[in-house]
Amino acid sequence: MPPRNKPTPTKKSAKKSAKKSANWLIMYIASSSILLLVLLGSLLVEPTPESIIYPKFSHPEYTTQVEPLIAERQFQAAIDELERMAATYSVSSQPLVYIGQIYLMQHRWLMAEDAFNRALARDADHTWAMAGLAETLLQQGRLTSALVVWQNLANINPSIPGLASGLGRTYLLQGDFASAEATFRQQSDTESHWYLAALTAPRDLVTARNYLYAMSPSRNSYWQNQRDNLLELLAQFDTDTPQVEIAQTMGIALSQMGEWNLASHALRQALNLQGDTPHGETVAFLAKAQAQLGRPAFELFEEARRIDPESTMVLYMQGRYLREQGALQSARRTFAEAVILDPHNAAAYIEMGITRAEQGNLTMAEAWYLEALQVAEDKATFELLLARFYVEHNYQLTETGLPYMEAFVKSNPTHAEGYEMLGWMQFVTGDANEAEKTLKQAVKLNPHALSARYYLARSLVGNGKPVEAKDEYQRIIDWDTSTGLRELALRDLKQLG
Repeated sequence: MPPRNKPTPTKKSAKKSAKKSANWLIMYIASSSILLLVLLGSLLVEPTPESIIYPKFSHPEYTTQVEPLIAERQFQAAIDELERMAATYSVSSQPLVYIGQIYLMQHRWLMAEDAFNRALARDADHTWAMAGLAETLLQQGRLTSALVVWQNLANINPSIPGLASGLGRTYLLQGDFASAEATFRQQSDTESHWYLAALTAPRDLVTARNYLYAMSPSRNSYWQNQRDNLLELLAQFDTDTPQVEIAQTMGIALSQMGEWNLASHALRQALNLQGDTPHGETVAFLAKAQAQLGRPAFELFEEARRIDPESTMVLYMQGRYLREQGALQSARRTFAEAVILDPHNAAAYIEMGITRAEQGNLTMAEAWYLEALQVAEDKATFELLLARFYVEHNYQLTETGLPYMEAFVKSNPTHAEGYEMLGWMQFVTGDANEAEKTLKQAVKLNPHALSARYYLARSLVGNGKPVEAKDEYQRIIDWDTSTGLRELALRDLKQLG
């Protein structure tokens, strides 16, 4: 059991890069879901890079009534106006196509599917409606159906932008890498070049770089960032770098990006190149990718342990897998081994704390969180993890959590998430007035913090301000793509009437 020290918030420390800190590398790669939940989960997620950019609808009512709403991100109001246009112009598919695109951007797949099907009922060969339908089927994992629609679209209009990307990504998700690569080569668009670079780099560094250099400027900043990130990654290699090193690094990097099929492909190539001397961490990352794809991973993790029984990263990744599978006692033993091997790895302490909390022992969980804070380099990140532990479990809020976060925001006056945690604690402990003030400061510092807006809406309801609360709930419904807050906001908005 680690020593139990009460927290003392510190000034927000600068983040260490993955290159400079092995501890941070493990936290970032193997425990990325923690960081995404705590640090990025509240942000407005931009439209998916796969979302289709449709040609501008030239109807004057769209220009005057809908475009301003979209510019203000009032998406439900835009949908309502498009539905009115769809009813007025009963033979036009275009308003329905745009409704589908908005839902697609919001990750509301079934509603997008319905809108595109309604458009196709009016015009069975509407290519943009077909593309939208194929994309939403792909995003739902209905790969066979998506493939059929993409292939039909290729027969009708083989030059439509995004066709190769959509068809290629469908092959990728099916694990048909040869067909994916051949498809991406058919169209010289930005996305296809990036996927070609990712597929090619594990075996051919020069060709991969050329694909990235050939990427044209994109209206979607996501792809520009993806290009720059991959170029920066490949810049550390030269023509003398062993291909096995490139393949393994690519596999790990693609795992960090959440490109699990591509990561699995690269890591298998690395293992083929490693031959009779496979690396434990390569096998562990492959196991992680397989688990994310819903495939069996236990034996791969066991193999990684047999290959490298003293790798903290392997232990850490296996421990997370076991915890996520509900094998809490096995996860606890695995994290304990990781802590013994690397007593300065804060991420392992955090995982032990999460496991103990899931077992119902909050006192021990707090002790592990506190120990993580003692050894962490990036104090601010781990201070917020501790704060989230207090509020999520409603544990020691008045005695420890509230004064802790008050001290944190005093030391970090521009830290949006610090104010969010404090406001959440104030709301949970019954001080809706202070919660409202604090959460408004969080939203001011980060207008896209959807979780802060949700807690703010709850506080506004508690303070008898239903109109303001409805506005906040509607923003969450319009903007959320991945945090799961949309359903809560819909429920709460319905209760307000």
